[in-house]
Amino acid sequence: MNPLDRYRKSEPKGKEPEDREPYKAFQVASGSQSTGRLELRKKVADRAPAYQHLIDLVFDHAGQEIALIYMHLGVKITGKNLHHLKQHLIAGMVAWVQLFEPGRWPDKPAEDQPIITGIEIFRHDALPQPDLPERGKK
Repeated sequence: MNPLDRYRKSEPKGKEPEDREPYKAFQVASGSQSTGRLELRKKVADRAPAYQHLIDLVFDHAGQEIALIYMHLGVKITGKNLHHLKQHLIAGMVAWVQLFEPGRWPDKPAEDQPIITGIEIFRHDALPQPDLPERGKK
């Protein structure tokens, strides 16, 4: 038994999947103020690192991967259609991101909507290093 199970709220009995809110990949903070922290909603445990410790944001142009480099850890977010998420992360305005779990939401989002299929967290000393060629060499 997972020791955290006793703190989890159970789903109300009789609630059908169609009564649930549709999946949403991320939430932008309301107003013009940053939330101060980015909540990472994963299947087993959540985490909320502070934006003030974010030192770099790395992303691909296809909108499929975003890496957040904090002073003490790294976060890799993978999915599809993550362009808007990237823009809001750059501005420090994302309150939370959440992993899509097929059993939790009745349907996958539409093809043109953002979906997060992976959230990986790395210790700072275990961050994956890109295999990039040296500048000027091919």
